[in-house]
Amino acid sequence: MNENSSIDRLRFYGLILLWLLSLVVVNPIGDFPLNDDWSYSINVFNLSENGIWKFSDWPGMILIAQTVWGAAFTTLFGFSFTVLRLSTLLVAFFSILIFWRYFKSISLSSSAATISCLVLIFNPIFFSLSNSFMTEVPFITVFGFSAFLYSRYSINNKTSYLLAGTLFAIFATLIRQPGVWLPIAFLITYLISRPVKIKQLIPLVLSCVVVVSALTGYLYWLKSTNRIPEMLAMPVDLFGLFGNPGFATLTWHRTMIIFFYVALFLLPVLIYIIPGIWKESKNAKRWLMVIISCVLAIPLLFMPDKIPLGNILSEHGIGPKTVKDTYWSGNMHPTLPAYGLDVLRWIGIASAALLYYCMIHALRRLRKSVSAAPLSLFALIIIVGYCGFLLLASYFFDRYILLLVPFVIIFIWPKPLKTSKFASAVSFAVVAIFILFTIAGTHDYISWNRAKWKGLNKLMENGIKPGQIDGGFEFNGWYETGPRTEADPFQKSWWFVDDDEYAAAMGPLCNYEIINHYTFRSFLTMRRDSIYILQRINTTDTIRIFSDVESLTADRGKLTTTDPDVLFGNADARVKGNAHSGNYYLELDKKHIYGFSTTLKDIIPCEIINVSFWFISDHTDAGIVVAYPRSKMFYNYKSIDKHTSEDDWQFMTYKVIIPMNYPWDTVQVYLWFRGENPARFDDFMIERIK
Repeated sequence: MNENSSIDRLRFYGLILLWLLSLVVVNPIGDFPLNDDWSYSINVFNLSENGIWKFSDWPGMILIAQTVWGAAFTTLFGFSFTVLRLSTLLVAFFSILIFWRYFKSISLSSSAATISCLVLIFNPIFFSLSNSFMTEVPFITVFGFSAFLYSRYSINNKTSYLLAGTLFAIFATLIRQPGVWLPIAFLITYLISRPVKIKQLIPLVLSCVVVVSALTGYLYWLKSTNRIPEMLAMPVDLFGLFGNPGFATLTWHRTMIIFFYVALFLLPVLIYIIPGIWKESKNAKRWLMVIISCVLAIPLLFMPDKIPLGNILSEHGIGPKTVKDTYWSGNMHPTLPAYGLDVLRWIGIASAALLYYCMIHALRRLRKSVSAAPLSLFALIIIVGYCGFLLLASYFFDRYILLLVPFVIIFIWPKPLKTSKFASAVSFAVVAIFILFTIAGTHDYISWNRAKWKGLNKLMENGIKPGQIDGGFEFNGWYETGPRTEADPFQKSWWFVDDDEYAAAMGPLCNYEIINHYTFRSFLTMRRDSIYILQRINTTDTIRIFSDVESLTADRGKLTTTDPDVLFGNADARVKGNAHSGNYYLELDKKHIYGFSTTLKDIIPCEIINVSFWFISDHTDAGIVVAYPRSKMFYNYKSIDKHTSEDDWQFMTYKVIIPMNYPWDTVQVYLWFRGENPARFDDFMIERIK
């Protein structure tokens, strides 16, 4: 007994020491926001510095409990993102304590509890978000503590555990709305797992009522005081997707992604417990479970969604790197090669098959005796309910899946378990790889941000106003530099940009010159890397090519333009009638599907192709194409806007920037029709800006 306790303490202290050493390597110090936490920090700033309840419109969750937690720290130590980050790290420390105790409470051995805690605290999502002021780590910590307290109440019926569990369920709900499911899940567990008298049921129902009332009361206060943030997810929003014609497909895809991620995250645990489960099962049932597990994993082969999903994990490592060239430039790095993504996908699918096997075994165990495994049943009901939130929510990111990790462990872990030394060794080896990747990726993400903000702060020190800078999502959000705009890779970034005369980027950008760069060391690539500060170059050399559809070549095969060296094709689609100007326009239909087609020559990298025209159409099945004809590497299409008027002409413009690495010297421009009813086009202009 004493020897086991000593081993437990050694392993637990080892966990804490490893976690602390990893923080030293990562170095979370830095007065800059990460990811969405700029918007959460605004709430804290308003409360601690100005003493007012004023909420950012960006977050979709409740946040009030986390706001109070952050304000307590910033009131004591002054407002900074470093202080807020340290407040989350303290919560992460509590999370280690809580889940170690939780895992031990389900009769896990010292080794099993260790591998379970390592899988959680060094999960790349959990660890990276521990070094931010994001909501996931506070939520999973408070949620887990509440679940643990409810579990203790189910064992000894002490009222103090129920009261404490209810209190922390309120805290969880006032961070993220799904916390409201906790007391409901516990009530369902209690009803299923044992015969319940009315006297025993009353406090459980009251727990549900109190938590639900806390949520509804807070929402009512927000509404009555006109404080509801624009993006806040209301309970009624969960039912908004039901009317979506693609609802079934959406939920099916999300289900597959959830299983993929959870299985991949739990791979070390699955390796650890599979031998024990295998030995417990009889041969016939064992192989039947294998067949069912493999069949269930087959749909993952056809997941259409990109893996990794984002927003924390991507082919570029850990953390969203949101600067001007993020979504459309070739500057993003490091990038996992295509074969690496394929390997990751296959590992995830194999892990899913193992997870299905473990879940089937856990369900068979529950079927034999629900009352003998109330904690597993509680974990299962939490999993099912929370997955319901994930499937119905308007937004779906990889970080939302994190909460499932500890509860799936609790659900699938067989008690007792006899594993092999080989499986244990492989399990710890795999988790070591996870840990190395997590530490390196988190270090690089924070170092990248530190370098970026060093450059942005230098710009502001030199008198450049934030409104003149596209410093990336976090910078523009924090400084509120402009309104959110439509995503367009050749215009401003969508994240609140007023003017992008200056920009932060991961490499050179068209029509910008590099004015400074800031280096940092990358652990993933084992080399030094840079973030660049750029200034826009004003372009003045413009060539205009215009056709009003009035003039044809001598053979009447093409349309002439204001540039004698450039002709537009598809003159056979010319029609005389109610034109925008003059007497003629092009009419595209099933017979004439192309219009104004031409090949521009002497194209140079970073050249701007701006196409504009007038049209009449009652559908969107037509649009403008700017592309290289024999390559999918460069194909740009924008459909026209639907316009129902039969007489009024509507104007449209489309701008494309030739990439810096464009290898050819020509590009094709044309209209493309693919609809039923004809569409009319007139006064077609191409502007080439060099």
